[in-house]
Amino acid sequence: MTSTKTAGRTLRYTCLCAMLAIPACRTTGSTAVTTTPTNTTGAARVASVPVEKRTRRAVPGLRPVVRVDTTLGSFTLTLNAKAAPITVENFMDYVESGYYNGLVFHRVLPGVMMQGGAFTPSLDRRTEGLRDGILNEWDNGLHNTRFTVGMVRRPGVLDSSQSEFYINFEDHSDLDMADDGAGYCVFGALTDGFDTLARIEKAPLAGHPKYAGGRSAVVPKPPIVIQNMTVLVPLDRNADRAEAARQKDARKNRLANFIKQKEKEAGHKAVTTDSGLIYIDVVVGNGGVPAEDSNVDVYYRGYFINEIEFENEMDEPQLLQIPMLTPGMREGLLSMREGGRRILIMRPKLSFGEAGIPGKIAPDSIVVIEVTLLEIR
Repeated sequence: MTSTKTAGRTLRYTCLCAMLAIPACRTTGSTAVTTTPTNTTGAARVASVPVEKRTRRAVPGLRPVVRVDTTLGSFTLTLNAKAAPITVENFMDYVESGYYNGLVFHRVLPGVMMQGGAFTPSLDRRTEGLRDGILNEWDNGLHNTRFTVGMVRRPGVLDSSQSEFYINFEDHSDLDMADDGAGYCVFGALTDGFDTLARIEKAPLAGHPKYAGGRSAVVPKPPIVIQNMTVLVPLDRNADRAEAARQKDARKNRLANFIKQKEKEAGHKAVTTDSGLIYIDVVVGNGGVPAEDSNVDVYYRGYFINEIEFENEMDEPQLLQIPMLTPGMREGLLSMREGGRRILIMRPKLSFGEAGIPGKIAPDSIVVIEVTLLEIR
């Protein structure tokens, strides 16, 4: 099924991509990780983050605390591994390995956010010590509000977050929305050093030839360097991994739980067809049945099994050509009667497959279409 986006939706997604897009930057060979921000070459090994004496007395838990020392001052981040255990462990791995030392906040958007944790002062991406992307824990109940810290990812590639992170200067609810199948994962917040954040936000900015082709004046000049990250309260690794395992089990059962909930709401049992389509009748119609070449007027809305909506056409009837629909939508409509209302639960092979819809539906997504068949043309 396809639908034309409104201008507002298109603008929102365009702004979102611009906000968190990762440009293709030239990398000039491997860059060593050092503890001094001015030394970004050579074969120095990854340095360990020094931990203050009081860190040893701090009780490890699911709320680790990290102090970030920069050339414009220090600030403190308190992380939430109860909400985002995989993301927090990933971040703490980078912190404790010294990966962030000597990197910069390479992108500052006053009134919006700042991004860091990926590039050296010369705007070369650090590759030594960089690991694969992690699971996107975006729907964890934390929101992109002022002073929160989240993970950067590539638009349309949900599980692509690596080391780069951002801090919100203001509330950004757009980053919580599943415009491309998911939002952006928040995993903590700034809890001290707000004056440092204000200085960073007011820093002089310029274009840089290695960042977005030099077209945007968003790169601080001189560079704002992360000199060191110090663990003030450690992460309880065992508790973190236990929470990650618990949430993994919950995700496995999410579809089954979603179906049970919809059956309860509709008062009808789910039906699974030979193709794998799952449908639940909310209202059984008593009118005509469409033919394979029919045009039909419908109301519909689309959402994911976490109830995040990606499309809503419930305000006025939409004319659909059955031969042009996705396999699951086509099959679901062909067994409905006029006046019926049905919930269609479609795995990727019956909906938008490996490609998804850029900016709207992520690849390999399970989608839900709630459709009312009004009239057969």
